[in-house]
Amino acid sequence: MFTLRSVEGMRLAAMVQRPVEDFGAVWQAFMPAMGELQRQGLVPRPVAVFQTSSLGLGPAGMAWYAAGLVVDEAFVVGAPFEELRVEGGPYAVWTYRGPFDGLPGAWGEFVGALKAEGAATELARPCFERYVDGGQDGGTPVTELYVPVRG
Repeated sequence: MFTLRSVEGMRLAAMVQRPVEDFGAVWQAFMPAMGELQRQGLVPRPVAVFQTSSLGLGPAGMAWYAAGLVVDEAFVVGAPFEELRVEGGPYAVWTYRGPFDGLPGAWGEFVGALKAEGAATELARPCFERYVDGGQDGGTPVTELYVPVRG
């Protein structure tokens, strides 16, 4: 079941793929760079953000896909990252508990629930995943999935 939330806008230091070909390649490039920022003292708040024209699963229909870290205004975004801003507003949110390779199935359930409820999506704003707990300490990863909706 999903909930509705008002989400604040985000400023990201991100690696963006245009056109979308391989999510894994983005993350393979992003993880070492994120590790370097951690060594410099940045507390990572990773997200995946994507712009889509439909709620189909996979890269088809996506204009771009980004792996990024939420950063404040004082953070200087430099190579290999680019600055990306995500507009705030109302979002439908689905919490998934499980391994990252189960995310496509979680998105499928979420999209099905949105359609069943007749939710009015607003795909002019991007969708995103927020990684609440990566499960690094042996726990179960927790990921929140966000789809923009009309207010």
